[in-house]
Amino acid sequence: MVQINMRRVAYFTKANLSLHRAHVYNITRTSEELRKRGYEVTIVRSLRELPRAFDILYYRDPRCVHAALVVRFVLRKKVILELHSAAPRWYHALHCMRALLQDGAN
Repeated sequence: MVQINMRRVAYFTKANLSLHRAHVYNITRTSEELRKRGYEVTIVRSLRELPRAFDILYYRDPRCVHAALVVRFVLRKKVILELHSAAPRWYHALHCMRALLQDGAN
C-alpha cells in the first residue's frame, strides 16, 4: 500500500494580518500548531499568492469560497473548510457548496 504524504498546506484568508484582532491571532496560532505537527504552512491572501507546490487548501472565511472552487475543480487539490459561526441566511447555500467540496484531506 502506497501512503500519500500531504504536508503542504496553503492557508487562504482575507484577513488583514497587520491588525491585532482575535481572528488574526487564530490564524497565526493555527498555522503554528500545524507547523509543530510537521506541516508546511503558507498563508496566502489571493489566488496569485498560492505556492507552486501545495497539497491542501485550508480556509475558514466563507468569502474565500471562490478560491476553494478553483483549487478543488481546476487544480484538483484537497480543500478543507472550517466554519465557526451562527447560521446566517446564506448558510444553507454554503452548506451545499461544502458538500461539493467534501473530498477533504483525511
